[in-house]
Amino acid sequence: MTGVLPPTRDLPPGRQARIRADLERAVAGRGSVRRYLVPVLAGATAVTAVVTSVVLLQPDQGPDPQPAVHVTTDPEPAQRETFGLTPEQIAQIEQGCAEDAKVPDKATLSNYGADEAGRWALLYTAKAAVWCDIGRGGEEYEASGGPGGLHVDWLAGNYSTHVGGVRPGGDSHPFKPALAGTAGYRIRAGRVDSSVARMTWTASDGGTAEAKIANGTFVLRMLYPSTWDGGGDANFSTERRAFDAAGNLLDPDSDGEGKCWVVPGTNEAIPDYRPVDVAESDGRKCQPAKPWK
Repeated sequence: MTGVLPPTRDLPPGRQARIRADLERAVAGRGSVRRYLVPVLAGATAVTAVVTSVVLLQPDQGPDPQPAVHVTTDPEPAQRETFGLTPEQIAQIEQGCAEDAKVPDKATLSNYGADEAGRWALLYTAKAAVWCDIGRGGEEYEASGGPGGLHVDWLAGNYSTHVGGVRPGGDSHPFKPALAGTAGYRIRAGRVDSSVARMTWTASDGGTAEAKIANGTFVLRMLYPSTWDGGGDANFSTERRAFDAAGNLLDPDSDGEGKCWVVPGTNEAIPDYRPVDVAESDGRKCQPAKPWK
């Protein structure tokens, strides 16, 4: 082998023309590839734009979902019973009964009804209970109450009695003809807690009564003939029973004898309003009184 190049030779006939044609096809091929890439890139850009537009056009999802918040509101207070009376009638009863009972504070109508013995109303001030006969024997208002001193906002168990007494039948009052034919009655009235749905009362003479319960109060009104003289139960011996809405018996005769409750902040026991040491002197152990409402 030598470093001398071989002599130049001519290409075979037609070879040069074929080489030129191959080069032109190669150049033409590279040009077509470039032209084809442009629409592919344009298509990719278009796809990207479409995807982007889809994302941008999705509805606003807002912030990340938060746990549900349950808002608890206090129950609406029970609507006060008005007994079918107009505001004007209620105002007249409250004023008339309070004036006749000579109580200094405003009295609020708490219970009301009518029967053979006439119309009646139970009212309360901040410190007193007022019992009121309305129209009985021609009297517009005949009320009994006091200037105060009762712990009316505290209960001796499930209920407390603030009113008790008798009204003889009208025919036992010959000196008051307007009462002729009017029935007599025994009365027990006071306040109850929310668990009391029904109350009954049985007297030692066999008389019975079912309470009217309204606005956190009860009225037990036991009727007797117009000739009844108010006797037969001088010691007010009674049997009262309170029941819940399901008919279960609650503490029987809760404010009766044998039990006592201490009013917070005082040395006084209810229902008999004696000092705690006196109330417990017979072996009883007083419990804390319950707030009314």
